[in-house]
Amino acid sequence: MFKFTFSEELTKEQEIQKVLQELEELCQEDDVLQSLEICDYRYTLDEAVEELCIDEEMIDIMLHEYIKQIFEALFVFDIMVRRLELDASLGKELDFSMLSDLAHKNLGVARNLRVKDGQKLLYEIMHTEDIEYIEHCLELLEYVTIKLDPDKAYDFVQEVVEKGFDPEAQKYLLAEI
Repeated sequence: MFKFTFSEELTKEQEIQKVLQELEELCQEDDVLQSLEICDYRYTLDEAVEELCIDEEMIDIMLHEYIKQIFEALFVFDIMVRRLELDASLGKELDFSMLSDLAHKNLGVARNLRVKDGQKLLYEIMHTEDIEYIEHCLELLEYVTIKLDPDKAYDFVQEVVEKGFDPEAQKYLLAEI
């Protein structure tokens, strides 16, 4: 599910470089990244600092919380997508509302912090009912979130993986099948 594998064969720095290289390769060939024009996007704190009138240190803290929130959300999104795939295989009507709600919640934070590539991907996730496209956008969301601060992203993913089951995810898993 996550791009970081925490393999004993690679150091943290090597794994970060590997994931950033994968993102660069995706930018060369991925139609979604190209159509959303986010490959060349580089986040800076300046826009958020200026528009929100909050000091750089506070924006940096908020950005790290956003990164953590996105990785926790990716865990829940994955569960939701698996649920949608199960419902589709059973011929049930697909309900994208919980997935859309979670994308909307995270979109608000991305907008507040002026994280433009995250905004575009979360908007796409929120407004589509194509499971394959959603999965692809979630994969891209992970990459662009890692790009914001690769070192912190690595630490947060490791924390989410070690924590394992997220209590918030329980309501999605236990929903009536």
